[in-house]
Amino acid sequence: MDSFTWNKIIAGVLCALLIIKIGDITSQQIIHVEKLSKPSFIIDVAEVQTSSDDIQPTGPADITPLLINANIANGEKLFKKCMQCHTPNKSGMHKVGPNLWNIVMQDYAIQDGYAYSSALTNLKGQKKWTTDNLNKFLYKPTQFIKGTKMLFVGLKKDQDRADIIAYLNQQSDSPVKLP
Repeated sequence: MDSFTWNKIIAGVLCALLIIKIGDITSQQIIHVEKLSKPSFIIDVAEVQTSSDDIQPTGPADITPLLINANIANGEKLFKKCMQCHTPNKSGMHKVGPNLWNIVMQDYAIQDGYAYSSALTNLKGQKKWTTDNLNKFLYKPTQFIKGTKMLFVGLKKDQDRADIIAYLNQQSDSPVKLP
């Protein structure tokens, strides 16, 4: 390309920019934009007040009344889901999770030969698997013991948790008297 062609290209770009700027100035002269001193409309939002009755509990309900009439046979049926990772038999082997024989009212992390998470081993001797603690753990394990290796999502139905706890209580030489 020669210099005359480059001059035409540059002149064309400059003319286009000039036309755009003239259009901008002209449009500002024709259309006046005024800032409003107050909003043109106001949306009324009623304040929402919550009482303590409206707040949903973050944990499971107390299942003590449900333990009275817990269905051990249903607990055994429900426990079949747990059998992928646990055994409930006396001198049963550990799987992904520990053997759960005689678990009710026992200390945390007491099974020999199982590598518990540090979250549980740090609680060893301080806490017991009471029916209340089992209820909370079965509701949502990762919420009850942060850092647990158990990745089970939990059982949401209160009666299901009560039935499994009653079944686990029977898996012992001397079952604990449930409420």
